[in-house]
Amino acid sequence: MRKPLGHKSSRFKFRFNGYNLIVFLLIVAVIAGSFYLFALINNTGNQNPVPEPIAIRSEEKPLLKWWNMNWRNAKRIKVINPTYEELKEGSLAQFTFNHKELVDEKISNETGRDLRLIFQDEENKLIPINFSVESPNSTSTTIIFRTAESLPLRYTTSRYFLYYNTIDTSSNNFIVPKSPETVTVATITEVEERINSAFEAQINRKWILKGANLPQEYKILNTTITSNPVFGLNDRAVLAEVAGTNIKSSLATVKNNSAIVSLDLSNLNPGKYKVNFKIDTYETSQEVFVSFPLYATWTMDWEGYDVKDEFLKQLDELSNGYKMPITHYFNPRIYINNSISQSRRNFLTNWVKERKASRGDEISMHLHMHYDFIEAAGVEKRIEPSWGGGNDGYDVLTAAYTPEEFRKIVQFGQQKFKENNLSAPVGYRAGGWFINTDNLRVLPELGFKYDSSGRDAYVFGKNRARGFWNLRSTTKPYKMSFSDQNSSRPPVMNLWQFPNNGADSTNLETIEMIKRLNENFKGEPLTDKQVITFLSHPHWFNQDYPRMKELFEEIDKYKAENGNGPIVYITLEDAYNEYSSN
Repeated sequence: MRKPLGHKSSRFKFRFNGYNLIVFLLIVAVIAGSFYLFALINNTGNQNPVPEPIAIRSEEKPLLKWWNMNWRNAKRIKVINPTYEELKEGSLAQFTFNHKELVDEKISNETGRDLRLIFQDEENKLIPINFSVESPNSTSTTIIFRTAESLPLRYTTSRYFLYYNTIDTSSNNFIVPKSPETVTVATITEVEERINSAFEAQINRKWILKGANLPQEYKILNTTITSNPVFGLNDRAVLAEVAGTNIKSSLATVKNNSAIVSLDLSNLNPGKYKVNFKIDTYETSQEVFVSFPLYATWTMDWEGYDVKDEFLKQLDELSNGYKMPITHYFNPRIYINNSISQSRRNFLTNWVKERKASRGDEISMHLHMHYDFIEAAGVEKRIEPSWGGGNDGYDVLTAAYTPEEFRKIVQFGQQKFKENNLSAPVGYRAGGWFINTDNLRVLPELGFKYDSSGRDAYVFGKNRARGFWNLRSTTKPYKMSFSDQNSSRPPVMNLWQFPNNGADSTNLETIEMIKRLNENFKGEPLTDKQVITFLSHPHWFNQDYPRMKELFEEIDKYKAENGNGPIVYITLEDAYNEYSSN
């Protein structure tokens, strides 16, 4: 029987309400979910927008200008705003750099006192800004500062510079205590390349010396100008002038980023001077000292005995190593001392002669009143007065003998010098410094030009013998009074006194010699020339060697040869020539 139209069978109805319904609902859910996900991804509403990626932009590096020529180096600091918000002016920022590396290179102060943070604005004005320092002299030193400009989102600026390595010794007023706030802005900072100043002025010496017989290089300030190619200073004139004087020069021109400027400063009065150098708008300066020299002499008292070869080798090495010539007060007693063979006498004589020929040493005379030498000179020996401790006349005072006897003794010594092809001595030193005014008057009559027996007041030896001198460690060379060896009161002898004012390394420690050095040179320019004389003995040089080496290490810091001070190494004969010619 035919079913009526529209009639559904019971079987079909069952499937629609069961299995097909489930499938249908699943299809609807998938379609709805797809629409929802599409709308979520492409949501352009006002809530929680997702920004499109924007590359970080960098402004063009500003034209490099130099803030202050007293600072030699700087590092460019790159500040980056990686956020999608503008970085406001005054926001806290920080960067970390290796400060210890700069300290180790000796181009930054370990406390960070030389550091300056500079901002270069859009008009190229250079503005110091305050900052705080954490952990100076470390590999992770941190600089915290407030930004000097606002920074657009996703933007980089290179307008910050960290300056260091300065000749300016003033304190840093730009370092401030760390802010209690924390650095919350999402800045990124990078320390870029090291930048050098527009130009550097490197002087060849810090000390300029005055004096007629000094090497010319001690009187001239030579300055090497080295310009930074970035600043384009080629073919520009270098202006140099000494502040407060009429000394100036504009003769040098920068070629291939360098120039040499020479100034003769030896006619200036002793003092401290500022030398200014200028190229275009850039200017720097150097401080120099103008001074009279402090002549340092090293004298060697030969006592009339043999000397070990190892001591002579030490003496030679020390003198050569520090380029210090020796004034040998050579004792002719070796020529009549029966304990010294003729071959050994020849060796010792040739040793000092070779030193004179190759090293510029001086050979003058030193005498003790040894019995054998006194008798060989045709004088009756005396055993008193003495300082005590000897049995061969070594400790007998020179003043024990009359001027007439002393004349014969010295003349015998001069004869021995001549017999052994030694030049006539111009200088003399008495054994134990014990010579009086009467005997001093004999020396110029025998051709001597100077004596170096003078010293401060002293007593010596187990007999507590009192010396005839009463000078100071700062006493300058002088012609001795005819009636008083400690005075230059007229009338005077034709005999200079160059005191042994630096003490002796056999009886005193280095600290005493350095003390006397410091009394003659206090680190300031000398207003007049001066001589400081040290004494050693070759016979006991194992004791003298370490003391003199330590002393030379100290003196070498102030040598004129290195341009670091007024000290010039010479012999006492050289010193006599300097003083007697002026």
